[in-house]
Amino acid sequence: MDTAQNLTLTFWTRDPAFARAADVAGVDRIGLDLERIGKLERQGGVGRCWISGHTEADLPAIAAALRDAWLFVRTNPLHPGSAAEIERLLAAGVRTLMLPMFRTVAEAECFIDLVGGRAEVVLLVEHADAALRIDDIVRLGGIDEIYVGLNDLGLSLGIRNRFAILDLPLFHDVVDAAHRRSLRFGFGGLARPDDRSLPIGPDLVYAAYARFGASSGLLSQVFVRADDPTAMITDVPALRARVRHWYVASGSALDAAAAALRSALAATATARV
Repeated sequence: MDTAQNLTLTFWTRDPAFARAADVAGVDRIGLDLERIGKLERQGGVGRCWISGHTEADLPAIAAALRDAWLFVRTNPLHPGSAAEIERLLAAGVRTLMLPMFRTVAEAECFIDLVGGRAEVVLLVEHADAALRIDDIVRLGGIDEIYVGLNDLGLSLGIRNRFAILDLPLFHDVVDAAHRRSLRFGFGGLARPDDRSLPIGPDLVYAAYARFGASSGLLSQVFVRADDPTAMITDVPALRARVRHWYVASGSALDAAAAALRSALAATATARV
């Protein structure tokens, strides 16, 4: 399989115009980020983090805008209302559900059981406790994908620069566990290839995707061009083309990109990026 060509891309939006444009552009999963519980307390004051204003009431308009993409939702962490929340989302036609901020095997198993095979399950590893238990977690049935949330995992580990996580043995353990079980795997967010405003260049992140064999990616909030949804129709194929460049690159080219990423990280060592 051409992993780059088949990279599963996900995009969060509450705007039907952006959802439709992303669908036309070939984004695979489009939907909402409904996570609220505990997020403000966890991320408050951290400039690199984002808390959405999405609500379940946005789902019908997003669903109506889609033709090919699967309707996607990041739920709240497990809480007393999780069962009812999941039932509402399934009834609304959601086909992929992502569980954030879980820490134990039991939490992951409970979420999988609540979904009951009625939608794809993506487990978002964004706490050190979950990463440390990854070998036991991936042994559970009913998981379709493991995704690493670099923002919150960095907060959990006390690391200011989220991309520094890519050099940690703990991150490599998560990658290896996902690959051993043939699960889709991804991490962080993807920016536009031509975005030169970021402290870590998008191309270095694309190269890391190839180096770790990622098969799933989340379009970052900075990917979109404000007030111009139609730009996604060209921006998404441009991203795929550049990612494909790295998936067929030589080992020496990937090693050089990894060294360049470490240099960029050193240059931004005291910044939150």
